[in-house]
Amino acid sequence: NNISPGSILSGGVELGKNVFVGSNSTINPYVKIASNCIIGAGSVVVRDCNTKGTYVGNPSVIITN
Repeated sequence: NNISPGSILSGGVELGKNVFVGSNSTINPYVKIASNCIIGAGSVVVRDCNTKGTYVGNPSVIITN
């Protein structure tokens, strides 16, 4: 896993394998991120990312699988 500078992982966050968290992104408490996910820079993840892919935005949405 790669957690970039400025990222905030709130309490209870679960990361799968091979997860990239972009700079200045925020993951809310108790959110689960599936393996092989990319969280884009500046994204705000408010709910579980159950499918591998790229998530961006506020709130984050999947843009690719």
